[in-house]
Amino acid sequence: MGLVITVEDQASPWLKWAMHQFPEYQRKALKSAGWYGQKEIKAGIRSGAPGGHKYKERMPAKKRAKLERRKSSRFPWFGKLVQAIGYQYLDAQGTVVIGWLSPSAVRLGQIHEGGTNRVVTPETRRRYFAAGIGISKKVIQVPKRATIEPMAAELAPKWAPYIEGKIRSYIERDGRMTFSSPSSRRKYVVKGSW
Repeated sequence: MGLVITVEDQASPWLKWAMHQFPEYQRKALKSAGWYGQKEIKAGIRSGAPGGHKYKERMPAKKRAKLERRKSSRFPWFGKLVQAIGYQYLDAQGTVVIGWLSPSAVRLGQIHEGGTNRVVTPETRRRYFAAGIGISKKVIQVPKRATIEPMAAELAPKWAPYIEGKIRSYIERDGRMTFSSPSSRRKYVVKGSW
């Protein structure tokens, strides 16, 4: 399925009333929750321990720098893939989905989430040998690095209070709010979710 934000089960009676009474505030609060959720997931990935569950070890940085012929030995978790996480508000369902923003990100994200085994090809052997690294393995195991399940468990109790706080702030500012046009009209489309 996917990481879908809903608050029906955890919503207080006041929140249920406010979401029904102020559908525009509900929409804005859900979009804000989507932004908050994607930000927290990205931070969890960058920390190397999303939801408090530390990722399995990876290739030592010096070895990887040698293999990739780079001077830098800084390799962030998931590399640029972390930027491919976004959220999408689904107006018809009144929900927000957080997930991957492109088909290639979906494919790579699934590899990291579920782990995989990669056969060492002659080309791979040549690359390792050219970097001065011997490789005797026939299969390279990419370990499972669960991200979404631990983050979903960590964020689950935070959704209702976050949305309730947003709706309360919108209601408190009602009448004094100035509705300016958003600075960005960019819309993300989530291609894959958890």
